[in-house]
Amino acid sequence: MYIYVLIPYGLVTGGPDALHQLVYYLNKLNFNAAVVYLGADHRQKIPKTYMCYIDNYLTFNDIDDNEKNIIVIPESLSHLKSKFKKSRIFIWWLSVDYNFIHTSLFYKLYFLATMPLRFIKDFKKGKTWMGSVYYNALFKQRYRFQNESNNVTHLCASYYAYDYVSSRSKNRFYLCIEPISKFFLEKSS
Repeated sequence: MYIYVLIPYGLVTGGPDALHQLVYYLNKLNFNAAVVYLGADHRQKIPKTYMCYIDNYLTFNDIDDNEKNIIVIPESLSHLKSKFKKSRIFIWWLSVDYNFIHTSLFYKLYFLATMPLRFIKDFKKGKTWMGSVYYNALFKQRYRFQNESNNVTHLCASYYAYDYVSSRSKNRFYLCIEPISKFFLEKSS
């Protein structure tokens, strides 16, 4: 069994930190878990913030979609679940509101209006992979619980997410609150 955890490359926020921690602790428990950076190839470096959790990563093309494997997908990327036909899917609800805000028409119009500025900024930083990020931002759909396949399980990072998912899904769901970041714990003591 292999556990793949999907994370957008280069995003340094609380959600990706929690996903990196998940991989770190799964490996400590002797599971075979790996970070899968979306929008990266093997030439990109691991962001410095996450080097304490992992020393290598996989890309989307490295995933082996089979019945023995598990794919963990943050709710912000839940549209990717349709790419996997055989693996078990775990959607980790790090934020419920993200599912609403980033799928709203207002957000998409705002994103579209500011896209030239984003493109220039990203191009100057050498981020040539951003096309898929832009596409996902503009065409992302809210997660729908109707007709949910049986291979989907939900992990909820808060009681708020747990209440949200438990009132909508007929599938399994678990409360799985992420730990405080290692960086925070080390710097605050």
